Amino acid sequence: MLFIACFLVAMLIAVLMMPALIRMAVPWGLVDKPNARKVHTRNIPRVGGIAIVVGALVPLVLWAEPSRELTAYFLGAVCLLIFGIWDDRRELNYKIKFLGQIIAVSLFIIVGGVSIQWLPFQGLSPIPLWFSILLTFIALLGITNAVNLVDGLDGLAGGTSLLSLGAIALLAYLSGGVMLVMLALAIAGSIFGFLRYNTHPAVIFMGDTGSQFLGYSIGVAAVLLTQQVNTALSPVLPLILMGLPILDTLTVMTRRMMGGRSPFSADKNHFHHRLMKLGLEHYEAVIVIYLVQIALIVLAFVFKYQADWVLLCMFVAFCIGFNGLFYLAETGGWRYQRSWLSTVVQPLFKTQSVVRYKMVARSLIRPFLFLSLPVYLFLCLWQAQAIDGIGLLYVAMFGLSLILVLSPLQQAGWLSRSVWYAACGLGVYCSAQTGLIETVWIKLYIALIAAAVLLSFQLEAADNFRINPLDVIVLVSAGLLFYLSGVNEHFDQFGAQLTQAIIFLYAVELMLDGKPSHRSLARWALSFIFGITSVLALS
Repeated sequence: MLFIACFLVAMLIAVLMMPALIRMAVPWGLVDKPNARKVHTRNIPRVGGIAIVVGALVPLVLWAEPSRELTAYFLGAVCLLIFGIWDDRRELNYKIKFLGQIIAVSLFIIVGGVSIQWLPFQGLSPIPLWFSILLTFIALLGITNAVNLVDGLDGLAGGTSLLSLGAIALLAYLSGGVMLVMLALAIAGSIFGFLRYNTHPAVIFMGDTGSQFLGYSIGVAAVLLTQQVNTALSPVLPLILMGLPILDTLTVMTRRMMGGRSPFSADKNHFHHRLMKLGLEHYEAVIVIYLVQIALIVLAFVFKYQADWVLLCMFVAFCIGFNGLFYLAETGGWRYQRSWLSTVVQPLFKTQSVVRYKMVARSLIRPFLFLSLPVYLFLCLWQAQAIDGIGLLYVAMFGLSLILVLSPLQQAGWLSRSVWYAACGLGVYCSAQTGLIETVWIKLYIALIAAAVLLSFQLEAADNFRINPLDVIVLVSAGLLFYLSGVNEHFDQFGAQLTQAIIFLYAVELMLDGKPSHRSLARWALSFIFGITSVLALS
């Protein structure tokens, strides 16, 4: 449950911070203005990275066991946070950006005493210390900049980082690396909360604060995974886990130098820019890159214990094949054509019967959530009232729900979200502890909630037939958790709890966007539920 708490608390903090940060972006001067090399056409707040960093670090401060490596990671993260905010405000020269990265990476290596000691084809024979430190320094700088450079479309850097961190968390969990699992899931949770606002069309960007922090964090996590947590894993594995950002950076810099320009000059030759030149829309380019990243992660997981030369050949083949496909498409004049399915289905969304269906569906979904979710929470709390110490949690939640009902701040979004998220988290915990989550009726209810949430998002997103990039991550994650629950008993409840928590948090988002009268009724229902269960649990 601690792993899930790290993910959910990080996500909650990120989601709650976003509205306030968006309001403060202009006064703080943290706004991304459009120019010739950028895709967006209006000013966008560039403050999401602050929420990502804070959301990721708070759960680790609360629950992670102190260690030399974790302290070093914190120092590097705080350094990048300071330099990142400075850069997002002033558009620093790349030399100053490098200085911040050099300080952060140096702090991690020196304070943490962590370095790459085993290289491919060397077995368990450690390399000389000076070379180990130099190689670690170069590797962490490279991955930090790879993620920083790939941040060119809505949700791109966040989504690819989320996928890589999810894979690292899974491999660390299977290897018993508790601290690394907490680290990866905390960062993944904050990214997930951020993507709620950053998926196309984005209302907020992560800026260099977020992209540099994510690159640094993934690099640190990859080094810890292969050099400390499980040395049986090939040191080539991080190349596969971060294959696309690494290849993108190497390709772009090579093309720049071949053109007689600085490798650090800005242009529009990244893979995502080239996909859009081939005719893909903004969100389609992001989905393609997500799918390629997912394919690489699956390969990394399946071949995680293969020989170094096998993984290295796979990475080289990917690099040659991916660039080769781009070369053939660009030189052959290929352009992406809208699928026949979109051509047929899109007009159907505008027919009178479908418009009427959408209106009915929209009018029913939120009342269903307002009525059913409090009932479900009551059932979970009722079943768990015999658990030691649970009554005190019920009393605390009763107090918070009363504040929400009686306080003049009851309309504040941050307060409503905080109380409802906490209530859902407690409900998930209770359902897991009592075994309620394993019953057929509860599984059917969760599936119904998930269907309602997905339907609502699709109805309100746009009158087009398309899938959102964030939907791809959610669906892939749900499928992976379902698969793992069948092949590994350790994932059975973990996957069910995490999936249930994510679904309920999305449901809360929909509820809070409903009618004020419905929200008021739901607040009173929440107070009543916790009041009754508090009395019963303590009596």
